[in-house]
Amino acid sequence: MSLENSSVSESLAAETEIFRVRLARMMKLVRPPVEHACIHCGSIAVTRDAWAEWHVGDQVWALAETFDFAFCHECHRETKLVERPA
Repeated sequence: MSLENSSVSESLAAETEIFRVRLARMMKLVRPPVEHACIHCGSIAVTRDAWAEWHVGDQVWALAETFDFAFCHECHRETKLVERPA
């Protein structure tokens, strides 16, 4: 992939993520809120690995990628996340 194509691809990925975030915000009007919890202890004190990219136009960090690794800060171990109504 050429440098120009890579730059276009990265820009498109960032714009897609910004659109996804905006759409997700709008969907909150129709989708009930959820929370992500540790499968082991049920705590919502959890985090995931992710990459963020700076969006100059909106002056925000936009998620570019989220990864499978999740960690529970209550039971202090790697975990799987379960989604449930908030």
